[in-house]
Amino acid sequence: MRKIYTSVDLGSDSIKVLVGEVYNNRLCVLATSTVKSKGIKKGLIVDANEALATIRDAISEVEGKLSISINKVIANVPSYYANFDIVNAEILKSDDDLRINGSDIFKVLQVAVKSKMKKDREFVTIIPINFTVDDKKNIKDPKNLSGRKLGVKGMLVTTPLKNVQSIVSIFQSLNIDVIDMSFGSIADYEEFKNNATDKGISAVINIGYDITTVSLFNKGIIINSEIIQIGSKNIDNDISYVFKTDKKTSQKLKENFA
Repeated sequence: MRKIYTSVDLGSDSIKVLVGEVYNNRLCVLATSTVKSKGIKKGLIVDANEALATIRDAISEVEGKLSISINKVIANVPSYYANFDIVNAEILKSDDDLRINGSDIFKVLQVAVKSKMKKDREFVTIIPINFTVDDKKNIKDPKNLSGRKLGVKGMLVTTPLKNVQSIVSIFQSLNIDVIDMSFGSIADYEEFKNNATDKGISAVINIGYDITTVSLFNKGIIINSEIIQIGSKNIDNDISYVFKTDKKTSQKLKENFA
C-alpha cells in the first residue's frame, strides 16, 4: 500500500502545498504548489472567503500536476498562545501477552492527553520523552519489551481551539479532512536536526513574511514557542527606505545579500 501525504502551510505571504510519498523510509516529493495568500494575516485567517479561494487554487494546482484528488491533509497551524505541558500516565495490560506493542503505546498516550486537555484547547501533538515498563525506567522505545505496567512521560502541545476551528472549517468547505496538525517549527527541526541538536538545547528561528517564530527545543523535544510581530516584510521596508529602492528591488537585495 502506497503511503502518500499532503501537507498544507498557511502563510501570510503564500499558501504552500506539498505532496510526498514515503518510500524506503524516505519522503520523496511528488509535487508542490505556491499561491499568493489572501485573507491571511500574521498567520491567522482574517477573511475566510478569500483564504478559501487561495487554498482551493493551491490544492487544484497540485491535483492537476498529479491527476489525483486530495481529500485529506496535514495542516501547519499557528503557535499563538500554545501550551507545552509535561504529562504522565500509566496503563495495565489486561491480556496474557505481556509484550508491549503499538496499541499499548497508543493507549497510554491517549490517557496522558486526556489528563491535561481542556475544553477551550485543541490537541496538536504529544511527544514521548521516555517510557517505563514495570520497574524499568528511561526507555525510549518499549516495543517488544515484556511487562504488565506501561508508563509514559511526554510533552503535550495544545493551542487555543479558535486558532484551529477557522482552519478546519475552511478545509471542510473544500470537502477535505484535516487528519493531523503540526507547528511549522517542529517540521523545521525534523528537517535540520543532527546529533548535536538532539543532545542539547537549540532554537529554531523561522522568519516569515509578517511574523517570526522562535521555538526552543531540548534534546529534540519542543518546550516553548513564541511569535514576534515582525517579519521579512519589515526588512524589505527598511532596505527600501534606507536605499530609496522600490519594494521588488529591496526584496531581491534581501534574498541575495542579507
